[in-house]
Amino acid sequence: MSKANKNLADDFNKLLSNEFNNALTVEGEVEELKNEIARLRETGEYNITDESIPEDISENTKQIIVLKKNLQRNIWLIGQRLNYILTNKLYINIINEKGLSKYTNFEEYVNYELDFQARTAFNYIEIFKKFQLQPVAVIEYSKLLVISKINSDEEKENLIKKTIEEKLSKRQLEIIVKEYNSLKKVNSKRKVNSKIIKENDKEYRISKLMLSQIGKLDEFNKELKALLEKYISKEPDKKNGSKKTK
Repeated sequence: MSKANKNLADDFNKLLSNEFNNALTVEGEVEELKNEIARLRETGEYNITDESIPEDISENTKQIIVLKKNLQRNIWLIGQRLNYILTNKLYINIINEKGLSKYTNFEEYVNYELDFQARTAFNYIEIFKKFQLQPVAVIEYSKLLVISKINSDEEKENLIKKTIEEKLSKRQLEIIVKEYNSLKKVNSKRKVNSKIIKENDKEYRISKLMLSQIGKLDEFNKELKALLEKYISKEPDKKNGSKKTK
């Protein structure tokens, strides 16, 4: 076999090898996907989506209990349902043996029915409100709480990308968020001070204008007084018809 033919054969074998490995990879991914679907069906998560929230408290409670089995993956969906329950006060629909509402507030409901602390439940709702579904599944809950302290959606999205790409720790995120919020406060203070200066300058100009007008008014009053005195001095005497003279 010539050298050229040998190189061609080697390249062909390499290509076949790569195609075979790719096929194995795809097959492995398909198998992994099948296993994941089977797991979701087994746990009951398969039919739980972000597009469909049950209207009754019983089904919502069941779904949240199911979603808790894979908490990190499902925090957003849990927060979505908790927010729906809180907003619509569905917890009052749970009736006790006396025919009365078993829970008078949201905190009691999450504590006894879901085994959540109220603070944890509100944190999940906050994550639902401040994030999209996708990043929540890949970023740890503790890190999401730190990132949620940034109000700007654009800055929050940038920090999410940075966290995923650079695998930032919670401590690193805390430093970044602290610096960001401190800088924001400084800029906000500068804006306020600038506004005060402008307002003070405006007040100064208005005061100065008013003083100048008062001065003009004084001059006008003097001229008016002189004119009136002059007119009065020439007023005819009603008794004899003669003019008054000084």
